[in-house]
Amino acid sequence: MIELTEHDWDTTSKAGFDFEDTTLKDISQKKYPLSFKNMTKTEYSYYDLVLFNGKFPIVMEEQLKVECKFDEFGLISKNICIEVGCNGRLSGLALTTAQFWIISDGVTTFIAKTDEIRRCIAENDQEIEYKKKHRVTQKKGEYKEMDMYIIPRRIFEPYCCEIGKMTEMKYDCLV
Repeated sequence: MIELTEHDWDTTSKAGFDFEDTTLKDISQKKYPLSFKNMTKTEYSYYDLVLFNGKFPIVMEEQLKVECKFDEFGLISKNICIEVGCNGRLSGLALTTAQFWIISDGVTTFIAKTDEIRRCIAENDQEIEYKKKHRVTQKKGEYKEMDMYIIPRRIFEPYCCEIGKMTEMKYDCLV
């Protein structure tokens, strides 16, 4: 189990990138051996991982794309945080081209189709908190203003295609 402490942006970003690397390695060993990380990272990236289907030439539109999110505080809050904006611009769910999201709190991992996350939000909007311009510390004295949905796990879980311990995921629904 991970230790929960307050982190600066660099620490939480590193945890997120480490989660992407761990997830990529796990998916590569279990399901898609030629998967790779999106290395064209920009401030607002559209996906994190590419699950390569093995066909050449590589046509990016034919590959499955995955967004990875790591939120250790979800372990305490029992919520799933879905970003949709940052500093007044669309981001996260609002811009992604990923077909799937893999979200983890360090213990439990959730896989959901992007369209299912959108459906979850639409069907449960009265029970889901929407935070606009939520200040997130980036560096000492610097902040990002995030727009996000805070979804209770009990609402989110039925929209997932796989839920399990991080180390025991099968990824069978990633097709």
